[in-house]
Amino acid sequence: NFGVPTHQKAVIEKLLNGLRRLEYRGYDSAGIAVDDGPTVHELKQVVMKATGKIDQLAEVVATNATLHPELCFENHCGIGHTRWATHGPPAVHNSHPHTSDPNNEFLVVHNGIITNHQALKEMLQRHGYVFQSETDTEVIPKLTKYLYDKFHSRVTFRQLVMEVLRQLQGAFALLFKSSHYPGELVAAKRGSPLLMGIVEQDTGSTHAVLTSEGFRTSKEPNESEQSSSAKRQKVKSHIEFYFASDASAMVEHTKRVLHLEDDDVAHLQNGGYGIYRMER
Repeated sequence: NFGVPTHQKAVIEKLLNGLRRLEYRGYDSAGIAVDDGPTVHELKQVVMKATGKIDQLAEVVATNATLHPELCFENHCGIGHTRWATHGPPAVHNSHPHTSDPNNEFLVVHNGIITNHQALKEMLQRHGYVFQSETDTEVIPKLTKYLYDKFHSRVTFRQLVMEVLRQLQGAFALLFKSSHYPGELVAAKRGSPLLMGIVEQDTGSTHAVLTSEGFRTSKEPNESEQSSSAKRQKVKSHIEFYFASDASAMVEHTKRVLHLEDDDVAHLQNGGYGIYRMER
C-alpha cells in the first residue's frame, strides 16, 4: 500500500486471507513477513512461519506478543507463501519467506525450482554464509545480500534483483523485500505464473509509459530524475498492489490484473510501478 493508511493487523489479515484462497492447491507449511516496531520510524522485518494449515500460522501470529497490530503504515510491503515440499521435508526452517541473515535484510518467497542452487550454495558457503534450510530457495536472499554488500548503495533494488536473476537457472516466481529499500518490492517471473493486481484510488492520474528498459508509471521517477526530485516534495498517490500466482488470492480486492510474462521484473516504489524485461 502507498498513501493508503493501513494498520498492521489489516495487512496481516489480507496476507492470511490471500493464502487461504490458495489452499485448494495443497501445501504443507506457510509463512508471512511484515514490518514491525514501536513506531514507523523504528521498523524491522519480522518473519512468522508454521507447518500445517493456515490456521496454525494464524495462531503463531496471534500469540506473537512482540507485534504492534495498531501500527499504521502509509507505505508498506508484506509478503506471504504456502509451500509444498520439494527440497527438504515440511518444517518451519524450510518454510518461506527465506531470509538472507539473522537481521532479515533481504526476504524472498519463491514458487518454482532453482536448478543450480547447489553450486550457488557452495559458493556462498565459501564466503561464510550459513544456511538454515534444506531448500533451493534460501540461496536467493543470501545471494542478494552477497551482491548488495559488494555493490552497496550503487544500485537500485531493481538493479540488484536483476543481477541476482542473471545467476539463477530454473523456473521461478519471486517476491523480494528488503530493509535496505523500505516500502519497495521487486517481483520477477520465469516459468512460474505471477499476476499483479492494482487498486488505484486516484482517478486517471497514473499511467504506464514505455522506457528504454521497460514500462514504468508516470509517478515512478526514473533514475536520472531521482536525485533532483529528492529535493522537492514527492507527489503522493493512493494505491495498493497485490501479487499472487493465482487471481483467486486477490479477487476480493481488485479485478484489474496484469499477467507478467517470462523475464518480466516489476519494481514498486513511491506509489508507482515499473515493468522491465530481463535479458538473459
